[in-house]
Amino acid sequence: MWTIEPEQIWKKARRPGISGFMRLKNEAECLDRAVETHIGGLDELVMVYNDCSDETPEICRRWAHKFPEKIKIIEYEPRVIPIGTPESLAIDARSPHCIANYYNFALSHTSCKIAIKIDGDHQAVTKRFTNICDRVRHRLPPKRRYPIYGLNLTIDRSEIVIYNFYHYSPRFTGQDVTKIGPPPFTSGDHAFYHVDATCWHTVDPVEGFEVIDLADKPRFRSAPLTYCFFHLKGMKADRGTGNWGWAGKGNDHVRAEWIANVVSVDPSHLATIEAMRRHNPLYFRGARLYEELREAFPTIPVRMPAGASMPKRGVRDRLADLWYRVAYP
Repeated sequence: MWTIEPEQIWKKARRPGISGFMRLKNEAECLDRAVETHIGGLDELVMVYNDCSDETPEICRRWAHKFPEKIKIIEYEPRVIPIGTPESLAIDARSPHCIANYYNFALSHTSCKIAIKIDGDHQAVTKRFTNICDRVRHRLPPKRRYPIYGLNLTIDRSEIVIYNFYHYSPRFTGQDVTKIGPPPFTSGDHAFYHVDATCWHTVDPVEGFEVIDLADKPRFRSAPLTYCFFHLKGMKADRGTGNWGWAGKGNDHVRAEWIANVVSVDPSHLATIEAMRRHNPLYFRGARLYEELREAFPTIPVRMPAGASMPKRGVRDRLADLWYRVAYP
């Protein structure tokens, strides 16, 4: 019942449209924000929850009652081994206890031709996400993927800031980079794609998380890097580490240093969002940054730069912003 084979995903008849699928464990802090900001762009949302001790199941049922034509909820009963643990690196990817099988289970319950994973701590910029969904429905070829990106935000001294563990580098660089914390932007692993025989989650051999190989689906050429959502993991009470199975001592967890760094973050590993925008303007092109932040977090101030030297915004960058607002409204 729980073990999924590839044919259960791609051989089923699928209808036109976009299915979002969620894999949830104790996501009550942010789940309402995630569903509310994504549901308008989707044709279907499959919400699968596992081993919850908070109100996640109740929140799922409430949203399913509100959108019965769109939302399907399922409880995944087997215990899922946390990523980064020694056990996660040794388990068979088809085991019901493997996170890759959990993802494949959720994907197998989608019914539309195009799919995208959505996390329970992602708050979409609704208009941008809905416009992208419309673009994907009409323009995404079967052998292309359309990635979307988010800002990895956190709270420091009651103000919103962004992670900066890698000196303004937008992502991990190099095969052997030491991952000491999250990059400022998500990696593009959240992407729209047509479901076919290549869509299958396996286990990363280094960190034990799930991975889907979409290498045969090159990036859709006109997909922008502009952020589409706010990643709220770093704004949770436990900084999003509670599901990772780390007891707070020992180094047998692959992400032990990462977890320690985000639970008690050094101020040198944080930046203002404005400073990050100046260093990486491509991820902000066309965005009404502060308007969108105020709408998402009306009661939490955004930290502004204070005396720091930053790259200047030139005419070319400002014109690019205007062009993106027309091309990607």
